[in-house]
Amino acid sequence: MKKIFFVIAVCCMVVSATADVVRVKSFKQNNLKYQHDAVKEREVVNTPKVQGEGFSPFAISFVPGVALPGENWDVLLFRINIFAGRHNNVYGLDVGTIFNEAKNNLVGIQCAGFCNKVGFSEGAFQIAGIYNRSNGDYVGLQLASALNFTEGTLNGIQVGLVNKTEKIEGLQIGFCNYTHIGEGVQLGVLNFAEDFKGIQIGFSNYNKNSSIMFCPFVNFAF
Repeated sequence: MKKIFFVIAVCCMVVSATADVVRVKSFKQNNLKYQHDAVKEREVVNTPKVQGEGFSPFAISFVPGVALPGENWDVLLFRINIFAGRHNNVYGLDVGTIFNEAKNNLVGIQCAGFCNKVGFSEGAFQIAGIYNRSNGDYVGLQLASALNFTEGTLNGIQVGLVNKTEKIEGLQIGFCNYTHIGEGVQLGVLNFAEDFKGIQIGFSNYNKNSSIMFCPFVNFAF
């Protein structure tokens, strides 16, 4: 009988120790996942700001790499791009016949015959004959005849034939509008969203977050 009690006691101790190991391992995994998600969130929200090699109130560029001052400088007032131009940060008026690019921040107005591109913007108005793009968060208005694309969060308005953003807090107006997540209004012929809180007005409206995922003419979710 004593041997039986001894075996039972040993088994209980082994089970208890195993449970503790599992709990510790699970806690560590969850903690690492939380830290990883927190880092990812900080990386999305905190867009890096890179200071240029110097500051200039004016800049002129013929093509990327052929500019005065060099493309790693910041422009503080006015830039003109004969064909295409690229500088670090641009604050003010940015005008070009074909292509304008601010590698990092744009604050001001950007006008191009073909395409405008920025790393991110803390407040801007992009006007392009064909295409506007932001690689990060964008605050302001994007206006193009063909495509507006924001890879981060759009706080503002997109007006174009096709409008696409990862996240929106604002308004999209176009033939086709798409956002992954966000809040606001989509006004177009075709509207698509994955997790959207707001109103969709168009011929075809799809919102995975809505109680009716597909609804013609008007769809909404709050």
